[in-house]
This record gives sequence, structure tokens and C-alpha cells, in this order.
Amino acid sequence: MNLKVFEFLGAEVPSSVGDIREALDLLATSIDTAIEQVGEKVSKSFADKDFKKAAELSLNSEELDSISKKIQEVIGDLDTIIDNRNIEEDSINIV
Repeated sequence: MNLKVFEFLGAEVPSSVGDIREALDLLATSIDTAIEQVGEKVSKSFADKDFKKAAELSLNSEELDSISKKIQEVIGDLDTIIDNRNIEEDSINIV
């Protein structure tokens, strides 16, 4: 994802970066919770010897996990922008 657009927002509309970060964190948490729930269904499918269903659930969980990891990377980038902004604000307040 292009980090420059978030850096732009951080400079022009600083509060939006925090809001976007919170929204992405909620999304990532929701996806991770869904993956856990799908994992329970995988276990049940194995217990029922429905291996085709278990494989399908597992493949979709992998895709969801990949999406969650990408979101976590963006969250990390946003945290860096937020931290840098806080350091700049602290520097200004000290002077």
C-alpha cells in the first residue's frame, strides 16, 4: 500500500490517521476472530470425516490470514506516522 497517502493525511488531517488506524485494528481483530471460528469448524469437519469441507475451510482461512497480515502491516506503518507526529509535537512543546 502506498504509505505516502497516509503521510499526507498525517500532515494535513492528523486526527484521521488515528481514526483509520483504529478502524483497521477493528477489522483485523474481526478477521482474526472469524479465523478462530472457522478453525472450530475445521476441527468439526475432521471429526465428521468431511475432509473436503475441512480443506475448503482451511484454504479460506489462509486467505483471511493473509489479508489480516497485510492490514497489520498498514497498522504498523500508521503507528510509525503517529509516533513521528507525537515526537514532533513533543519537540515543539519542549522548545
